[in-house]
Amino acid sequence: MAWVKETATLETWARHQAAILIVDDYEPNLLALEVALAPLGHRLVRATSGAVALKRLLEDDFALILLDVMMPGLDGLETASLIRKREQACDTPIIFVSAVSRTHTDLMQGYALGAFDYLVKPYDPDILRAKVKVFVELHRTRAEVKRQAGVLQARERERARGRDELRPIGRDARPARGGAELPGAGDRGVTGSLPPRVLREGEPQPRRADAAEPVVAGESIAAALARAERSERQFQLLVEAMPQIMWSLSPDGVTPYLNSRWYEYTGHDVARPFVEQWMAAVHPDDRERCCAAWLAAQANNGPWDVEYRLRRHDGAFRWHIARCVPQRDRDGKTVQWYGTATDIHEQRTAVRSRDDLLATVSHDLRDPLATIMLASSLLQGMRSHPTVERAASSIQRAATRMEQLLRDLLDITTIESGHLSIEPAPCRVDELIEAAVAMIAERATIKRLAIETQIAAPAAMVQCDKSRVLQVFANLLGNACKFTAEGGRISITARLEPGFVTFAVTDTGPGIQADQLGYVFDRFWKTRDQAKGGTGLGLAICQGIVKQHGGTIWVESTLGIGSTFSFTLPAAG
Repeated sequence: MAWVKETATLETWARHQAAILIVDDYEPNLLALEVALAPLGHRLVRATSGAVALKRLLEDDFALILLDVMMPGLDGLETASLIRKREQACDTPIIFVSAVSRTHTDLMQGYALGAFDYLVKPYDPDILRAKVKVFVELHRTRAEVKRQAGVLQARERERARGRDELRPIGRDARPARGGAELPGAGDRGVTGSLPPRVLREGEPQPRRADAAEPVVAGESIAAALARAERSERQFQLLVEAMPQIMWSLSPDGVTPYLNSRWYEYTGHDVARPFVEQWMAAVHPDDRERCCAAWLAAQANNGPWDVEYRLRRHDGAFRWHIARCVPQRDRDGKTVQWYGTATDIHEQRTAVRSRDDLLATVSHDLRDPLATIMLASSLLQGMRSHPTVERAASSIQRAATRMEQLLRDLLDITTIESGHLSIEPAPCRVDELIEAAVAMIAERATIKRLAIETQIAAPAAMVQCDKSRVLQVFANLLGNACKFTAEGGRISITARLEPGFVTFAVTDTGPGIQADQLGYVFDRFWKTRDQAKGGTGLGLAICQGIVKQHGGTIWVESTLGIGSTFSFTLPAAG
């Protein structure tokens, strides 16, 4: 029967769906994930970059995506943003995997892109497996519901075809005027000669001569409905087991479901209308912002992402990050909203305390540092004694390093808090590169380094904050000078592409080991064997500045040949 074939196809599809996509540019990390997940028996699909991951999503369907955050080219956050734009993967759960504890800004950006969780390497394999099992089970539950719906639809089509067959039979099956019935009908009447599929659902079929027991047409449907009900109960149990507050809303805003975590947290009565519960729970200062975001989500038929404070049952307000996404029908109309709220109070408080401390310390140290630098300059000017002069020079160098460290700390704090201010304006590409070369000309001359420039479109314009972009060049060119041996070469290129300009700084230094490339833009990162001073914040600051401009930065490197740092800026005009 047709419905049996469709059922088999759907079951095969459901098994095919239970696959996990693991995305990481570093082979040992991929291997570690595979080893950790092997006991679960799921099909694991590799992707060694964000671009490869997007290609895999066109070829396959996945129950879950484990996505490395720090990758060259497209990083994890950018890859997640592109994944969410793919129709077949817009609702696929994503767990970010990071080598370092993420900043508050990164966490918020990740959750806004639909991340369900963050795992920091090295992670506990048992915890990883537990999280993966939950998401795969949710996926299987959804697949089972779809399978059962397909079975019911297939059977309904069979019954519909049977009803079409019944109509002509019914017209010809009337007894003749003498009361005789159609041949073979006997005492069963007309229905006894009809195919079983045309009987009404639940109507007993007549006993056939070769049948030991009567067959009820409705039994298979009842079993399918029972399975669907069982799957729904399993889904609800999984939802109740989640630590987050979870809810669903109909398009008109009525709440058909809130998990028990909401009532445990708020202490509200189940019978109380949800709108009243929500208004009482959300901090008064956050209500207007939340409502505005919700209205915008409804108008755009898109996700709702917002941070707000929720009142706990003991009266304390704690920060939560909420995400709500629409379930759409085939016409794109929202039929249901599904949302979560995750407590981020400790993370937010810890990050803010750290940022406040860094800002305060950095600010308070600048005044005494300025005094030290002034005094050392005066001592150097006196030249009264060689020992005094050497001491003054040492003080000056140390004070300069401290000043750079304080500037970097203030910059990274500003970037991570999301408050980096830029003032974009049109700027010629050739003028930008000319200024960048002037900053390192003296250092390059001392080390006899050749500086080469190649500008595909000198008159091209970029929209940027020139001082901030020169700060990026200063870091990249400074590193190139530091790690390139005497007599080496540094090249700066710029090429115009649709909508943006790509800049690249290439050196002939020792290169960066492959296992370190994924961490180059992390805070306080230095090469394992070749660190030569510095704060370890420069590249992280470069990444923050470039991202604030709407661009991307990445690195390519080969041991013994050199490294190339590239970044993009939006074209002007």
